[in-house]
Amino acid sequence: MKATTVSAWVHSARAGSGAPTDATFLTLTGNATLTNERVLSAGANVKMTDGGANSTLTIAALSEKFVTGGIISPAQLTGNQNDWSPTGLSTASVIRLSTDATFRIITGLDGGEPGRRITLMNVGSYTVMLKDESASSSAGNRFAFDDQDWFILPGRSVELIYDATAAVWRTLTAFDYFNDYVLSAQFRHG
Repeated sequence: MKATTVSAWVHSARAGSGAPTDATFLTLTGNATLTNERVLSAGANVKMTDGGANSTLTIAALSEKFVTGGIISPAQLTGNQNDWSPTGLSTASVIRLSTDATFRIITGLDGGEPGRRITLMNVGSYTVMLKDESASSSAGNRFAFDDQDWFILPGRSVELIYDATAAVWRTLTAFDYFNDYVLSAQFRHG
């Protein structure tokens, strides 16, 4: 580590005494060795990077929110959804969804933040349609799929990312043209 001034909030505890219980402000003005248990509490949406030997540890606020690990299974959809905001969405990265009919339409998804990713997983027996650029949802909650509606077949998933510049959800999932195109065409035209 470079001989540099680093200021950070740290929790300290005596070795072997378990979880930290008190906070201490620690300033390092040169090379230092930390002993005992040290836990850095940096807060939400903070990125920490270390460039390796003889470099500086950088702590910076993130401008993008990445939610990982939260899986929710909302109640079965019994109607079309505009500005859909299922309970638990704010901490979810995966939404397990199902419907009660041949297919239900979702015209928009709430919770868009720059770079946020959500996976919609169809765990039901019927197809779910994501409507492209539907005016039924608020502008900032809409999907943008290049003038195509997106169908999530039973057992399939789609990964979405929020494009804050355009204020829309876009897909990161590749479309399976050999299998999905024919089935989606049947829903469109049949």
